[in-house]
Amino acid sequence: MPIKMTQSFAIPHIGYNDGIARVRSLVVWLIFSTSFVVSFEPAPCDVMAILSILFFILPGVNILPAVTPLFLLYLLFLIGYLTSYFVNGADDRGAMFLATSTYALLSSLFLACFISENTKKRFELVNSGLYVGGVIAAGIDMAAYVNPKGIGEALVKLGASDLIRYGRASGACKDPNVFSTYLVFPAVMLFQKVLLGQSKRMWITLLWLGPIFVALFLAFSRGAWINLVMAIALLILLTIMTTPSKATRSRIFFYSFVAIVFFAIILTILLSIPEIQAIFADRFSLVKKYDVGERGRFGNQMNAIPLLLGMPFGLGPYRFDKFFSEAPHNAFLNAFSAAGWLGGLTYFTLVSLNIFIGIRTVFKPSPYQTHAILVFACLVAVTFQGIQIDTEHWRHYYWMIGMMWGLFAASVGPKQFSLFRKRQR
Repeated sequence: MPIKMTQSFAIPHIGYNDGIARVRSLVVWLIFSTSFVVSFEPAPCDVMAILSILFFILPGVNILPAVTPLFLLYLLFLIGYLTSYFVNGADDRGAMFLATSTYALLSSLFLACFISENTKKRFELVNSGLYVGGVIAAGIDMAAYVNPKGIGEALVKLGASDLIRYGRASGACKDPNVFSTYLVFPAVMLFQKVLLGQSKRMWITLLWLGPIFVALFLAFSRGAWINLVMAIALLILLTIMTTPSKATRSRIFFYSFVAIVFFAIILTILLSIPEIQAIFADRFSLVKKYDVGERGRFGNQMNAIPLLLGMPFGLGPYRFDKFFSEAPHNAFLNAFSAAGWLGGLTYFTLVSLNIFIGIRTVFKPSPYQTHAILVFACLVAVTFQGIQIDTEHWRHYYWMIGMMWGLFAASVGPKQFSLFRKRQR
């Protein structure tokens, strides 16, 4: 059926009374509960995402007006990618980049539409899947550290990548950086439950938070460590700013102190192991040898800026390394490289609007305020990380964008949409 261009192009509500609705809920939940396995493509979560999109498109899809700017930005992004692809010479690598980008943008838009209605149940469904996926990923990787031959080799035979690479935890992901940043959202989610007393059994929450924190640390990703610290700091700050209750604020300060002590104990135990201590000493620096110099990461980025300013259509998808020695390692720079001026300016606009609508949703009293604080804190942190690494194809990054826009749409309602508040006369 065609897309309905009405005031609220709505995805059908997920209820829990009929069989079709339960199947839809299960498929959506499986996107996130299997999202820790992405060492091959299409990953299980990709298959589930495509099935979920089909489940909701076939009956006819409706998009709330508040989500339409995201739709338009993604459309501009794809136009930029396609134009750059054909102008700079179509090839197989570029085609793969286009396919992956299209899927990432569609899944993000789907999630925005999905969460914009029946918001609480749907957001909890997504969170539940990410929570389960994070716990399983952390548990498998810790087991691989203890018994690398038994656990690791068994999973590799099933199609997974090496769980430990150069002493760094990479999980069932292609890269330790992706694995560790994927774990940030579940870690911050569980930490928020502790702060707000949302967990009936606190010790169980801490029991699951511990392995996630350990696995994240053992990935030895400097960007992920900064990402985690920044997200938790923002979560605490925004929660204090939006909480009128003195008792709740006292609770936040108390459990923040408890968390610091808890994490410090875990770190002390881990760093007492000589092998881990050696890798930590090597990784614990903001700048490595390959970052500096004319042909280093930062040198390539600086050399690329004047080149891209003179190329309206960019270099083309996956073509940065044809001009320089490696990938750009900067999401903002890569937007200009892979999608030209149109894509680069669109990406800057997207990031700016993400922050704008995030702040508006966080400080607007609504039933979704605590959800918005969680997503916004993690989204800002991973966006900031895009300065030092390529994040344009990270599934969890685009999921966060979708969640943020879905919560924004739910908070303003279908008939109140306006990015800017109207002045009262």
